[in-house]
Amino acid sequence: MKKINTVLIALSTPLIIAMMVVNLFISHQFLKIEYQMPWFPPDTFGFSIEDRLAWGGMTIDYLRFGEEYQSLSDIKMLDGTAIYNEREISHLVDVKNVIDMMNQTMLKTLVLFIAILFLAYKQKDFSAFYKGVYYASMFTLIAIVSIGGFASISFWKFFEWFHSLFFQGDTWLFLVSDSLIRLFPIVFWQDAVMYILAIIILINLVLFFVMKRKSS
Repeated sequence: MKKINTVLIALSTPLIIAMMVVNLFISHQFLKIEYQMPWFPPDTFGFSIEDRLAWGGMTIDYLRFGEEYQSLSDIKMLDGTAIYNEREISHLVDVKNVIDMMNQTMLKTLVLFIAILFLAYKQKDFSAFYKGVYYASMFTLIAIVSIGGFASISFWKFFEWFHSLFFQGDTWLFLVSDSLIRLFPIVFWQDAVMYILAIIILINLVLFFVMKRKSS
């Protein structure tokens, strides 16, 4: 039973940490920080920072809360022109579905994680839990450093690979004049990936050394 719990903890911990960190960046706060960075490119087609904050923020609201909170078709310019075309809306719906699926999986995994932790507390034996988190942190560090190295060498190749995991064909490719690219250019994703990987590495480094000491 201990070995099974160790494996379950080792498998669940990376997903829980990753999705919690990812959700931190699906936020208005990150938009505000990112849009005002000195290296963030201005929109050559005319969106101001205020425009990006408004329409980007509405897009974030849709991704976090869905149509009941923000309809993509209702995001419009002052003259009534829709911000997103049908292709962009279709992709954002796909993105929303992926986020929801990952969050639902994370929550189910979190329930399992808490159940094993509670069992360890009841039995006054945390050895399987400590070992599981230790192995999870070790493997996560190896994976994240590898992914980070890949992304730093060729971010576009990494971007292609990532999208091929969750989306079909070229549904995620858009023109530079499309609003989705104007609000969320490649620099936005480069920074987001860098921050997410850095935080995940930091968390797992702490877990690795703490759990190594506790499980030895």
